[in-house]
Amino acid sequence: MNEELICPVCLELFKDPILLPCSHNVCRECMWEWIKHGDGKGSLAGGDGAAATTVPGNTTVTCADQFVSAKRFPKKGKTPLSFTCPSCRVVHKLTKKGLDEFPVNRALRNIVESYEKEKANATKTQLESKDVHVHVAEASRRQMQSKDQQPSEFEGVTKDDILCHFCEGQPTKATKGCQQCQMFYCDACFVSAHPLKGPFALHIIKTSEELKNTRPQPMCKKHKKMLEIFCTQCIIPVCHLCALVGEHSGHKFGEIGMEFQKKKSNAQTYLTRLEEREQRFLEENRILENGLKKTNENCDKLCEKVKRECAGIIHRVQSKELEMISELKQDESVKLKKIEQAKLACGSKAATTGDLAEMTRKILEEEDPVHFLMEYKSVSSRAEQELSEGVQSMNLFADEVSTFKKDFKIQTEFVTMLQKTLELSEGKKRIQMQRQNKKPSLRRSRYLEELEDEHENVRYMYWSDEETDLEF
Repeated sequence: MNEELICPVCLELFKDPILLPCSHNVCRECMWEWIKHGDGKGSLAGGDGAAATTVPGNTTVTCADQFVSAKRFPKKGKTPLSFTCPSCRVVHKLTKKGLDEFPVNRALRNIVESYEKEKANATKTQLESKDVHVHVAEASRRQMQSKDQQPSEFEGVTKDDILCHFCEGQPTKATKGCQQCQMFYCDACFVSAHPLKGPFALHIIKTSEELKNTRPQPMCKKHKKMLEIFCTQCIIPVCHLCALVGEHSGHKFGEIGMEFQKKKSNAQTYLTRLEEREQRFLEENRILENGLKKTNENCDKLCEKVKRECAGIIHRVQSKELEMISELKQDESVKLKKIEQAKLACGSKAATTGDLAEMTRKILEEEDPVHFLMEYKSVSSRAEQELSEGVQSMNLFADEVSTFKKDFKIQTEFVTMLQKTLELSEGKKRIQMQRQNKKPSLRRSRYLEELEDEHENVRYMYWSDEETDLEF
């Protein structure tokens, strides 16, 4: 039971409710009883002859009993001053009009009366619906059986006609339909199967053609009533019972037509913004698609350029290899020839030197000074000449070997330089791979999040063949 329809004094549905200045409601009869028994802690001040009476709740009311029982303002000299609201305990003053000063809450009274009627009709409907359900079930069974028969078998019925759900025997063409029951009737069956009274009094009846071309009206699943009120708190249409005593009681409501126009305007605004957002994403997608295509094209161009450059480098290296080997072989031939000549000369000098050494050895064995000195002159002159020539020949040989090593070092400098260049290129690649494996910085992460969320003011960058230089 909805607490908004219950009197705070008698705890029953309101009867002739009056509206107090504090915006609370109470039954008129209950308000008199409230003041009479002193529950309102009201005080009635009078003149001569006024007696004080103690009532339950330790409340003192100064007034004659006939004031309350007569439900009117007492005579002059017996003036009630105030009473408290049963709900919020706010003190209200009475004037000469008494409780007639407070207006009757007609809106609340009408709601209570409608609720009592709906409750009574619901009980009556439960009893009548048993017979209706049996009738509808039988009609549905006959309708399913009639679907197996060709419409041409019935006189005056075409293929596109809608048949009555309730005709016994040969079905006839339906002329009316109930939007709530979703059933079709001929004129005769409509009078007996769907009288416009009782539970069917508020149903909407249309012609069969109108109902066939009209979508069924949504109904409240709980109360089987039309959705006539819009709950602004839940943002859904509800029936009047849901608003009064159902799960939406106490919520704020709006009129269906006004809410329809308001929500339709909001939906139109959403549509405009969504269409604009869609166009923005489509434009961004087009830019990304162009960037993807451009990146693929530039990557292919760079790959071809790398192949050409590497092929040229390989060709130059191979040519340089053949050139260096040819020069080295030529130098080798010249050096070897000189070395062979030097070797022959060295062998000849070794033999001559050996003979001279033997002659020197013999004169050293001479003990006679005169004979020794006579031989010494020729031996010494030959020895000095030989020794001087022998040293000069060895120096020439050392120069030949040193020159060969120097020429070979010059020839291999190109290979060393190329090797260092390749090592430098490999080092750069390793540094790039290490940078790619690192987690993105906080600044880069925020940039990626903005790129993903907004797709606005983004500069798309991709490889450019003209801006890329290959390093080797």
